[in-house]
Amino acid sequence: MTEQLTNEADCVAFQSKLGLIGNVIMELPLEEYLEKAERATTLGPILDPTLYMKGAPSMDEWVDVARAMKECKDKLLKIREKAKKERGL
Repeated sequence: MTEQLTNEADCVAFQSKLGLIGNVIMELPLEEYLEKAERATTLGPILDPTLYMKGAPSMDEWVDVARAMKECKDKLLKIREKAKKERGL
């Protein structure tokens, strides 16, 4: 279901939802996941080629999602830092 943003209250509610999603993303160990995925991509074909061939396409999709979330996390960190500076913290 697509939410309609027809007034200011709808936009504020939407931003609150984005904040909740952002809080979840901030807690994810994305850097660690991406490092392990990179190691698996490097070593997988050598250590277990058959398993790697089966799992790599699915893993690649999740790595793409994790990278997008990492970009989001980086942006959220910048927003938080800017807000702290504006508040004098």
